[in-house]
Amino acid sequence: YSSTLGSAIKKINLSGNNTAMTSETLDGLNSLIQLSELDLQGLRSLTTLDISNLINLKTLKAKTSGLTSVAPGCLIERLELPTTIEVLSLTDLPLLTINNLIIDGN
Repeated sequence: YSSTLGSAIKKINLSGNNTAMTSETLDGLNSLIQLSELDLQGLRSLTTLDISNLINLKTLKAKTSGLTSVAPGCLIERLELPTTIEVLSLTDLPLLTINNLIIDGN
């Protein structure tokens, strides 16, 4: 990992990845300050996620994941979350509208 090169990444798609990913596995994501889209759909082993440091993240796709809690970033515009979600803080998210908050198991 190079902090110079890694900081330029804007989109990451890990959907359908069969690897047992956990929040600890994804700790490095917090250093990707330019990340604007993160796709974690289908990662059933992922139960918690802290994206509060991802200040440029606009879209989080996590339907059909195992997420039960998420700490969102401040510029988030679209959240796609699984029905397993149990804890979700939606404070200070001026760009997130009710139409872009999707909680669905499919």
